[in-house]
Amino acid sequence: MKTLERHRIDAIARELETGAYGLALGLGLEPASAERILLEAFATMAPSVPRTTRIDQLRKELSARIRKRAPQEWVPATTDPEEAPAASVSENLHLRIVDLLEEHQADDPVGRRRAVLAGSIGVALLVAGIAFLRVHADALAAARPAINELSPAAAATGVPLDGDVRVKFDHRPEGTPTLRLEPPHALLESTHWDGNMLVAVYSGLHLSTRYQLVLQADYRSRLKDVGHLEKRWYVTTRGYPVLSALTPAQGQTRAPRTGKISIDFSYQPPATARLIITPADGILALGDWSGTAYTASYSGLKPLTQYEVTLSLDYGAAAAGTQRQWSFSTEPGWPPSGTAVIWYATQPPWNPTDQRLLAVDWQGNPAGTMYPTSTLVQQAPDGSSVLTPDGGSIDVNGAVPAARPAYASTAFAADDSRSVCKVVETGPFWLEAGPLRGPSRRVVLLGSGGGRVGFDILACSMASDRAVIADNGMGGTAAVRVIALTTGRLVYQRSYGGADDNF
Repeated sequence: MKTLERHRIDAIARELETGAYGLALGLGLEPASAERILLEAFATMAPSVPRTTRIDQLRKELSARIRKRAPQEWVPATTDPEEAPAASVSENLHLRIVDLLEEHQADDPVGRRRAVLAGSIGVALLVAGIAFLRVHADALAAARPAINELSPAAAATGVPLDGDVRVKFDHRPEGTPTLRLEPPHALLESTHWDGNMLVAVYSGLHLSTRYQLVLQADYRSRLKDVGHLEKRWYVTTRGYPVLSALTPAQGQTRAPRTGKISIDFSYQPPATARLIITPADGILALGDWSGTAYTASYSGLKPLTQYEVTLSLDYGAAAAGTQRQWSFSTEPGWPPSGTAVIWYATQPPWNPTDQRLLAVDWQGNPAGTMYPTSTLVQQAPDGSSVLTPDGGSIDVNGAVPAARPAYASTAFAADDSRSVCKVVETGPFWLEAGPLRGPSRRVVLLGSGGGRVGFDILACSMASDRAVIADNGMGGTAAVRVIALTTGRLVYQRSYGGADDNF
């Protein structure tokens, strides 16, 4: 076969070498490995160069030979030689390619033997190089640390805004790995080791936000080769808390005029809460958290009035603030004038600070409410007022203390619902009677009393002009007296055996 002149070989080499070299580098090879594979491919293709006239055929053949020699895990499924990026070839490498082509396509037997010898040496060097690289690659792979556990896990949702990141290795890498959060607005403390677990405390994440965690670590093989490990994973923080209950409820009617506003969430928000009630004609105390509920006491709301409550949550930098508004209307106040009612309490009578009295008419219908600030002893027969222990009263106009306090809660509402009978101690004990709102008058001296005696009023009637008094001794009731209220005359008296001798 006729051989090609060197100048023709030079032209062919320049046509093929840049694309072929770019293809070798594009397979992820190091420059030295790419040059070696390039020279081998040209050498094996040299005999076919003189008999091939089309340069595109030579380019495809050269591309196939390069792909065949590259490590197969680096070779993509398809590589079009026309699409391979050109790479700059040094003059030294170009001359070596021309020499190979010229030597391997020559008819001189000496040249052929030299080529065979050079090829054998090249193959031996290649095998040795591959073995060397494989030994180092295996050693580096054995030294690579494996990640056994991530917390929070990849694709985790509902991640707390404050917590820690934990990465557990099968063995520690060299030095301390680095860990970062993206976006980087959160505070991430420096990492530390807990056995084979890397721990980093974080804070300041935002609600309902997706974050990427990036872990980077170096490791070293027994042959002192250095490898680099990078792990990336994504997590999403917990969403906004869901409001689960409102007290008073949205649209509620007859809500207490004194009570508590309570807002319950699916979890306690990491936020500052603020409540506003309008119209602002009552008293709203500062609220506080109890578990997942935010509660604030209120008092002094007007009867049969609609109120709007606004809850504001300020999350600071963690998230945008939120607001929730709802409305309710209050219960009726004092019963209408002229309506006879019966009062009953919703709390024990000895706890006046939480008292709420409800009134029902004689048909059992709700008629009104009252919030006394003291304990009560008795209501007037028609319910238009109630008596306090000192003989004072509370009615639609408010509370009025007694001008002279009753002794030991001995006040009794008269049958006209406008008057009161009471026992007053001014040294000796007197029976007094008079209007609920106004001065009372003395009716009769009951006695001197003493540590072992006392009095109870059993009945008080302005219509009958009578009061019934029980004299109490150590053994119980000593006597019962009926007294005329207008004159103080003793109308009836009966003593009981075993009673105290003072009466």
